[in-house]
Amino acid sequence: MFSKVLFLIALISISAAVVVPADAQGSPIPGHGSSGDNRDGQNATDQLFGTPANSKRGTYRSLPISDSEARLKIEELKVLLPQSRPQDLQDSVFNLVEWLQDAAEAHYRMYLAFSKNEATKREAAAEKQLNANFSQLKREAMLLKADILIRENRGPEALGPLVDLVSADPRGVVGKDAYKRLVNLGFCKEPQAEPAAISASK
Repeated sequence: MFSKVLFLIALISISAAVVVPADAQGSPIPGHGSSGDNRDGQNATDQLFGTPANSKRGTYRSLPISDSEARLKIEELKVLLPQSRPQDLQDSVFNLVEWLQDAAEAHYRMYLAFSKNEATKREAAAEKQLNANFSQLKREAMLLKADILIRENRGPEALGPLVDLVSADPRGVVGKDAYKRLVNLGFCKEPQAEPAAISASK
């Protein structure tokens, strides 16, 4: 009888050792494939927008959906930045930059899809305009990101977004503002007046 009890205990121990907990099995989420190919099997939309599990739920829910909402959010942050500690706004601004990039890409993908069919040309035009709107809003948010980095004395980290802004829109308002920040940081030199302009001013 004693030997049977020992046998049963050993059998239970072996079974417990090979059972994998349910949360470690990576139960597939709809659209994500099995645990082994989650990363490779994600559909394009999941890769584009991510999921709330990858970010703070409160921050994720506060992100704007429409371009008009994004405009209001950026204007709000522009007002708050001079009177707030940069670290208090950092997460909001950085997450907004990433989100606006995702949104611009999403509208571009839909534009490409609609443009392939003559029957959806109007939808293609609408999506093309939304892509342009979100791209512009992303650039404005990137300038806010650079301002936060500068205020946190992280100038070298601000160079990347500032140079990207100048390269993307050198003659636009955001591009010119970004170049001014590069000059103020000492990374670029103040442009000199043309010789003809100097002579005319004398």
